[in-house]
Amino acid sequence: MINFLSIYIYFFVPVVLMLGFLGSFKQTKRYVNFFSILLVLLSLILLLMRSPYAPSDAYSYASMFESTISITSVFEAYHGDYFFSFIQYLINLTTIDSDSYLLVQSAIIFLMTVVGFRLIIDDDKQLLLGLSLFVMTSTFILLSTNVMRQGLALALILVSVGLFSRGFRKTGYLVLLLSIFTHFSAVIVALIILTLRINKIKRLKLPNFIFFIPLLPVFSPYLLRELGSLGGVFEKINSFSNIEYDNKVVYIKVFLLYMAVLLFALLGRRYKGFENASYLLIFEIYTLLVAVSFFTLPILILSSRYIYYASGLMPILFAFVLYQKNNLLDLHVRFGLFSIIVLFYASFVFSFNSIRLQLGI
Repeated sequence: MINFLSIYIYFFVPVVLMLGFLGSFKQTKRYVNFFSILLVLLSLILLLMRSPYAPSDAYSYASMFESTISITSVFEAYHGDYFFSFIQYLINLTTIDSDSYLLVQSAIIFLMTVVGFRLIIDDDKQLLLGLSLFVMTSTFILLSTNVMRQGLALALILVSVGLFSRGFRKTGYLVLLLSIFTHFSAVIVALIILTLRINKIKRLKLPNFIFFIPLLPVFSPYLLRELGSLGGVFEKINSFSNIEYDNKVVYIKVFLLYMAVLLFALLGRRYKGFENASYLLIFEIYTLLVAVSFFTLPILILSSRYIYYASGLMPILFAFVLYQKNNLLDLHVRFGLFSIIVLFYASFVFSFNSIRLQLGI
């Protein structure tokens, strides 16, 4: 039997890559918004063509959906992520079956993520590139298919950050609160954003802290044990520490995330990237999320949760730095080199067995 999704991916990767970089050409600048819409549609087709029950957690999400039939059942959800359950309840009102629900939920998560990108990124060319880079990552696939509660939480966080950057403070805080009731891990992200907004941490010497980040796992095991012993909201730490999770890819991911921190810091300080307020804010959130990822490395499954958040912000930062006027390399050189790297990376992502399993290939 022919797997049309497998064939579609061979078309999807090069076309989405091409669309992302078309904004850099003078002849195509006027079509940037059209390219962005086309990119979103191609990504939605990918999500809607997938096998809904292929991801390992699909049956769990379908069961939750089928049981969320009233407002009362929203607040009876075992996981306590009430806003996610409320979204399930609203979708349930349409009377669609659980198969369709899994696909619709994926589409909602992605579209909300697009809204977040749009609110954060003012420049149309950067938006096009940022979305292109995002949909070629494993983060896009995993958060849209198998880790949907956290996928929705990330989307809400992006929307809240975008609202803050555009001056909608009250709405930003409301959306940030909703993210906490979508996935418990969003609490730490919310605390990071609130700290940045209230204490103006950008005035501190954050670059000095960057070099300290790799040392965090040295003493974090003791602190994690102590936090877990407090109970309450910290009880999750103990529950995660008892889960067998031995994915060594986590170590590779945190290393790559940290290397990106160094690159973004260099371009931000030496080449005046931090003069862009949006770039600076996303960089600060990203850096602190990478720090949390290192801090929680003794509990790999917990660290992986924050790797998702940091990975979701990375395409935005790359979109900023690639279009940055002051840079290490000439514009055409950096676009040429980066497009080759992204092509190899995306080809690897969509050929990776775990990603193909999420899509049902």
